[in-house]
This record gives sequence, C-alpha cells and structure tokens, in this order.
Amino acid sequence: MARRFGLSSPPEVTGQIFKTTQVTVTNTATALPTDNLDDRKAVSVRNWSNSITVFVGGADVTTANGYPLQAYESLPFNMSQGADLYGITASGTADCRVIEVDNR
Repeated sequence: MARRFGLSSPPEVTGQIFKTTQVTVTNTATALPTDNLDDRKAVSVRNWSNSITVFVGGADVTTANGYPLQAYESLPFNMSQGADLYGITASGTADCRVIEVDNR
C-alpha cells in the first residue's frame, strides 16, 4: 500500500535569522534541536533516515505516545524559544535535520 502524505501550509516566516542543525536521535528522548535559537518563532523537523521512524513530542515522548515521523517526512511548528520538542526511536539511530527561524 502506498504511503499518503497530507500537505499543510508552512508557518508564516518573517524572521531574519535561520539556524540549521543535525541531531542524532536514539531510543532515549533527544531534544530537537539540542540548543534553541534565541527569540525563535518557528521550527521544522525532518527525519532524514532511510527506514527509521522518529516519534516526536514533549520531554516525556515515547514510541507509544509520540507523533510518528516516517523516513523523509517533515513537520513544521510555530514554536516559541521556551518550548522544547523531543524525538525518540524504537531502536537504532535516526538522522534528523532541524531548521529554526527567529521572531524579528
């Protein structure tokens, strides 16, 4: 069965500074990104792994309660600097790419 993808509008981005990071996610909850951009307005996370699902959520994320991000899927968020996003895998390691934009 072919995978279906829903399209959503990206957050309105009017900032001046963009920050990109690469984060390795394992079976322990890992912050996405590990160090937030000052005055952040939005963030997008992409699972850059071939076959590993990354589950995203809060600091208490698990594979049972996290939002699944399949291989090569991305997810945009309007998100303030103080909010934290985490990822976890069931096993193995996943390569995630994160881009943030400031609120200036």
